[in-house]
Amino acid sequence: MDTEELLWVYLPLLIALFETGFTIKLMLAKPLPLNSLLGFLIISLNTFSIYLLITHLGATAATYTPHIAILIATALILIQRSVVK
Repeated sequence: MDTEELLWVYLPLLIALFETGFTIKLMLAKPLPLNSLLGFLIISLNTFSIYLLITHLGATAATYTPHIAILIATALILIQRSVVK
């Protein structure tokens, strides 16, 4: 395992898994319709990015799509967090 694989695959994987767990916690804290919609979007984006990152562990060419999806999910988590408070 080299540092490039660590930075471009494993670190985003950990971030996506953390975001998924955190959004589930926020969804259970306050079950509002907007909160549920944001949670569904965040979980969908993170699931998609996890799938792509796992396929990158093989011999496929790397793209920035999962990283962009994680960035969008992070922005949505900030919005979801302000809705819950």
